[in-house]
This record gives sequence, C-alpha cells and structure tokens, in this order.
Amino acid sequence: MDAVFYLQSAVVEKGVTVKAYGESRLEVIVGCIGTNVIAFFIIVACAGAIWKFGPRDIETAQEAAQGLKPFGQYTFLLFAAGLFNASLFAACVQPLSHGLFVCEGLGFESGVNKRFREAPIFYWLYTLLIVVGAGSS
Repeated sequence: MDAVFYLQSAVVEKGVTVKAYGESRLEVIVGCIGTNVIAFFIIVACAGAIWKFGPRDIETAQEAAQGLKPFGQYTFLLFAAGLFNASLFAACVQPLSHGLFVCEGLGFESGVNKRFREAPIFYWLYTLLIVVGAGSS
C-alpha cells in the first residue's frame, strides 16, 4: 500500500500533465504487472521446493534458502538478492511514502522537490522514520 501512496505523490510531484498522463499510466501498469508476476513465481518456487521435503515451519531466512536447494546450488544467492532488494525498498520507500501521506493529510508542505526550509516537517518526519527503522533492526 505504501507504494500506492508514494506513486501518487511522485506523479503529482513530477508535474505529469494531461498529455503525459497516458505514458505515466502505462509505466505504472507495466511495473505493477511485472512486480506481481515476479512475486507469484517467487511464491510458487519457494512453496514447491519446501513442499518437496514435507511441510514444516520455517523460522529463519536461512531455512527458507535451504529449502530452495533443489532448484540449484546457487539459488540461495537469488534468495539473498531478493531479500536485500525488499530491505532496500522498505528502508527507502516506506519512510518516504509515510512522510508524504502524513504531511499531505495534515496539510503540511511535502515532497523531495522542496527544500528543507519549504517543508521542514516532512524532512524531519522522513528522517525520524529512517532513524527509527534503522534502530529497530
């Protein structure tokens, strides 16, 4: 859901005109389909590999990666890359989207195209969310 709020704010912030709206919409549709197809195959691959050895509780990322061994010797690297990508997404986009929609909802200036003095509450909130997220790891 965070990506939806971020995307909406990014379209507004970029100043997409009515003329360019079609291109922007196509970009969003292709991106959504692509990410959902990738997520589907990740789920299917993990479920298939883990089910092969019998259902069991998975408590760590290491156990999940080991369940993918039937797909190849280096599947754990793809799994690690996927987790790293998800972590980067969470660390970057979630604080940004939360800062944007909280400030927009409360009527404060927001946006990465603004200077700090133009949107101080947004930048302080964004910074706070990053620090809290990093500290809770």
